[in-house]
Amino acid sequence: MKKAKARDKAIEASRVAFENQMATTVEVKTSAAKKTAELLKNSGKNNEKALGAFISKIADITDRLELLRWYADNHMECQPEEVTWGHVGSAAHVVEQLQELIDFLGITNTNEKAVAA
Repeated sequence: MKKAKARDKAIEASRVAFENQMATTVEVKTSAAKKTAELLKNSGKNNEKALGAFISKIADITDRLELLRWYADNHMECQPEEVTWGHVGSAAHVVEQLQELIDFLGITNTNEKAVAA
């Protein structure tokens, strides 16, 4: 009974946090939409469709990043008493996949470079 109540409280807290994050996201997306409209207005006719498609994909990336952030913030929807080595392996696999994506994109952490120098 106590576990069910604790789980229900955790689920409700996650739901509220997610709703709050989504409200903030709407504000950010509105701002991004304004920037996109300005970019489209200032762009040449030749790349207008490409730019629109690009901005759409950037929005898709943002949506997926927000979902990943929510999933990580909620500890992969796993309660502490449920954690097994399988969960550790899954989390490690996610880290590997994210690092592969970061490497593919050529992203470097400038903070690490500044600390090393």
